[in-house]
Amino acid sequence: MSAALLKLVLLALLRRCLVSTNAWVERFSILNDPPIASAFAEMASRPSVPHTVQSLSHAVGLSRSSFMARFSAAFGESPMSLLRRLRMRRAADLLTANALSIDRVALNTGYQSRSSFTRTFRRYYGSDPSEYRASARRTPSSSVAPSEDAIEESNAA
Repeated sequence: MSAALLKLVLLALLRRCLVSTNAWVERFSILNDPPIASAFAEMASRPSVPHTVQSLSHAVGLSRSSFMARFSAAFGESPMSLLRRLRMRRAADLLTANALSIDRVALNTGYQSRSSFTRTFRRYYGSDPSEYRASARRTPSSSVAPSEDAIEESNAA
């Protein structure tokens, strides 16, 4: 069952890459490393789960240090940094859709408190979630990009 799910996620990833301009989607090196691909699939499909390096490495049968080294080699950043980016991208999508309250968006992206979510979102996008939502309503054809400081901070983490 999990192998079939992994295949579906990888197929979706490949299809998304054909239309995506996001660099992380285009990093196919993870396909050569099934445990890392599996960990990424888990993070991407369930960003609200309280993933940790320990839980991810255990789930794919690697030691913590081996997992960190292989993940960082595949993505050029730590698992938690990539997870934060996945969560923030998901939050931006949910805010743009305008279907959920900010509290629900926070919960659906793995944050237990609105204040923690808001701080992270502000660092990443340079505005509060409510401001981002209002901006997305005014310009529905384009989304607000993450701030340069957030990208550098994310890559440094």
